[in-house]
Amino acid sequence: RVSSGLFYYVEVRQRPPAASGQVFDPNIPLGGSPRDGGVVVYKILTDVNNTNQQWRYVTLLHDDQVLATGGVASDPARALTITVLDDNVASSPRVCSVRVAWAQAISDDPSG
Repeated sequence: RVSSGLFYYVEVRQRPPAASGQVFDPNIPLGGSPRDGGVVVYKILTDVNNTNQQWRYVTLLHDDQVLATGGVASDPARALTITVLDDNVASSPRVCSVRVAWAQAISDDPSG
């Protein structure tokens, strides 16, 4: 929780082995990940919208693929950076090591 109505979720997504019989999303976007899963980062807005704007209440903070080791998701307007340090701490279930850096030095550009 960053503030009232603003949340970030960092999740590990993994495709289980076909023989497991578990229900899973077959469309997990592995992209360039060498593994069967990785990290996804979402920005969630939960406040009431009383204006005539169209908001994206759930936003993926990176390209349409899971993040592997070295992958970064960022929200420059809030000086938030989430970096995947290791996407293979454990493989079954997948465990990843992630660093969340917030309120670090902000660039001179007011829009981030």
